[in-house]
Amino acid sequence: MPMRKYVPNDRDREIVLRMAAIPGVTHDDVAFCITNERTGRAINRRTLEKHCAKELQTGMAVMKEITMKSFVEQVKAHVWPATRLALANYCGLKDNAEAVVNANTNILKEINVRFVSSPYLNEALPAPLEFDVEAKPEPMRLPAADIPIAKTEPAAPRTELDLPWYQRPGYQ
Repeated sequence: MPMRKYVPNDRDREIVLRMAAIPGVTHDDVAFCITNERTGRAINRRTLEKHCAKELQTGMAVMKEITMKSFVEQVKAHVWPATRLALANYCGLKDNAEAVVNANTNILKEINVRFVSSPYLNEALPAPLEFDVEAKPEPMRLPAADIPIAKTEPAAPRTELDLPWYQRPGYQ
């Protein structure tokens, strides 16, 4: 009777897609995480490359797409770090308020940025604060905690991937 061929399921393809997006993870590492349902053992690199070639090639592109969608949503939601990064990298606006016009000027037409001078520009600076260097305050002590700390049991693993590789079924 001929040996039944390995057929990847949706879960295996998802694992391959996510692991292929991690820099430095080799195909051997990815293949080690995929279990053949018939044998209960990890598949080899050649089997992985044969059955999951599309996932291996598109893993990084899918991760970049997810990242850019999240970035665009954050810019639209006016999250300041994302907006600042977009202004610096796409519009050429840096922290020192200098505008560098790139070849892509279509973006600059949609954004109106005005720099105004401070109303406190001509005021004198306040005097520095005076500290008593020789004062030695009493050290602060925290009150004793009367709250008992409950010990929690670790959660049971949900899938075989939550277990270390040496505890998974078929690796004993």
